[in-house]
Amino acid sequence: MDDGYTGSTAPPHARALLDVWFSFHIIGGHFLVPVLITTFLFSKARRDATLINFGITIILSSITNCLLLYAHEYLGPEPNKTLCIFQAAAFGASAPMWSVAALTLVLQIRSRVELKDVRWLFTMLMMPYISFIAFSVVILVVGLQRPDTVTRSRRTLYCSMEWRSIYAAPCAWSARFNERKFASSRSPSGSSFSWRTSSSPWTSLLSISDRHTYARDIYTSTFGVAYFLVFGSQPDVLWAWCFWRKDETGSRATAESGAPIIEDSTALHKHPTLPDTSHETEA
Repeated sequence: MDDGYTGSTAPPHARALLDVWFSFHIIGGHFLVPVLITTFLFSKARRDATLINFGITIILSSITNCLLLYAHEYLGPEPNKTLCIFQAAAFGASAPMWSVAALTLVLQIRSRVELKDVRWLFTMLMMPYISFIAFSVVILVVGLQRPDTVTRSRRTLYCSMEWRSIYAAPCAWSARFNERKFASSRSPSGSSFSWRTSSSPWTSLLSISDRHTYARDIYTSTFGVAYFLVFGSQPDVLWAWCFWRKDETGSRATAESGAPIIEDSTALHKHPTLPDTSHETEA
């Protein structure tokens, strides 16, 4: 199909697919998640740094997935080759980044211990980005050596590499990594958000094997909205947004909620918030 929208190999519903794809990334990763992270950082609804870090990885992924939109090259002829290679590399490295960020979040929740070692906390927070850089550099090098294998026409929604193994490796690693670590750290009936994050590498791997499967790509694009709905619907966060309320009322809501990080089917885990050094200074 050649509708002047995505090229000669676009599927019949390419326009609708692109609209949904970009809408989820813009609404979730560009607006909702940044608003929620800002709330965590600058209100009484404090949250653990690993949860905030996971939100930042969602923002980064949404930005890289919208590169063609920014450049106005998501329709018509094939986009600029350099831009296409860069996006293909970033997309392939997103699954490992999500996996590591989700793992640090889940391990921190299950440990029920507030990290006092700043160096260890910094290492945990940096691991997703180290993983992202490592995998993206590998894919980038291969893409620059074989630019003819990088195209937008294969996936329609974003640029990817025709060489499937270059994507299968990080996705398979992430899927296996999450499967082992989540199995050892979660309860038999974990939260739906933990299941969503742990299953994302598998859906990415399946989308690689079938070029005509777009439902899985749309599924992964909903992460930002899901993050906002799960963590933005907690009582103390809702009270923090009610800026016209009296401070005492909001403080009571925060105290009653215990600043939960994630809701399990077994219990609402009350996790320590981000470190507050004001008390140490006073002491």
